[in-house]
Amino acid sequence: MAVVPQRILMSWMAVAWPPVAMLILATLIVISHISALASGKCDRGSLDNGSFATAYVTEISLTTEVPPESYIWTLGVAVTWICFLCPTMALLHDMLWQAKRNIVHAIFLGLSEVLFLVATLALLGLATITNRGTILEDAHKIPDGHDIHHHFANTFFLASYFQGGSFLISQCFRWKAATPLERRSFRWKILVLFLVALSVSGLIPLLLITILPPLHATPEIRNLNYRGLTQRLVVLGMMIFTASYALDIKALQNRSKDTSESEV
Repeated sequence: MAVVPQRILMSWMAVAWPPVAMLILATLIVISHISALASGKCDRGSLDNGSFATAYVTEISLTTEVPPESYIWTLGVAVTWICFLCPTMALLHDMLWQAKRNIVHAIFLGLSEVLFLVATLALLGLATITNRGTILEDAHKIPDGHDIHHHFANTFFLASYFQGGSFLISQCFRWKAATPLERRSFRWKILVLFLVALSVSGLIPLLLITILPPLHATPEIRNLNYRGLTQRLVVLGMMIFTASYALDIKALQNRSKDTSESEV
């Protein structure tokens, strides 16, 4: 039974929803980061002349752990999860399960959906319990909250990795029946995962740190920027991967229209 009405599934809104959801998350990250930089929360260590150096691309968790950045991030993610990520999952479910599939394809497709749900719930959890183990304010500290935050973060990254892999495997089983747009989406996702792998390996972050002197002003700054660059590049790759589901939805819309026209 369809979760989303057919008129919405076939509308431009269905195609726009995944990239819009990711654009909102990216905006939240950027706003929180700029606010943390402007307020000096990314300043670390002292240089030889006694001044402080700035970790310009430190980890997301370190720029969203205290107010006002925690308000922006926590409340923003909660609203995005309800208004955009949940509808995105519903749209993908209804559209992807319309196509014919064998049992192996169905298993991997179902697994990718479950992992997508786990990843978004973990995102909601790590945004709610900040890096300092609080819910927005220090007055609301949670026992072992810091560890809980990192457990959520690890779950988010692992579920996202395996969700992408499961979806791509599921698409391999219908490659012959895939349209040009679906194949383009598949190749795009493969490229994104390759770039994510290069980021996780440290190759791209190390290259950026080497060619940008402000990123390695001190050993501590270098370490913070290295971890932050790695994390942010991986998150960016995951967001681009999710946004590319718009291509799959558009391809399935075209397929449905062609099927309807051929039946007339």
